[in-house]
Amino acid sequence: MKAVLFTRAHLMYQRGEIAGFAEDHAQKLIAAGIARDPEAPLVAVDPAPDQIEADGQTGVGAADKSADPASDPGTKADPDTGAKTDTKPAPGAPPAQGKRR
Repeated sequence: MKAVLFTRAHLMYQRGEIAGFAEDHAQKLIAAGIARDPEAPLVAVDPAPDQIEADGQTGVGAADKSADPASDPGTKADPDTGAKTDTKPAPGAPPAQGKRR
């Protein structure tokens, strides 16, 4: 019998729950990334050097940033004037509702 800590939901088990299984089944759950050994130390993973940007951000989308404000998803062009307008809601504002143009 081996205890495993679930890292994501699986069948009736939720993330963070600990359950015991036969050794071979527990190893299959660990190998699949569904669970981990609760007694094993966590291993810190360093990001790959090509994922680190000059501004210190990592991950998907960090390399896609550009200085062009037109590419900012929070702005859109006014169809009449072509001027850029800010579409980001103010902090604490309720979510936008209705159809978008």
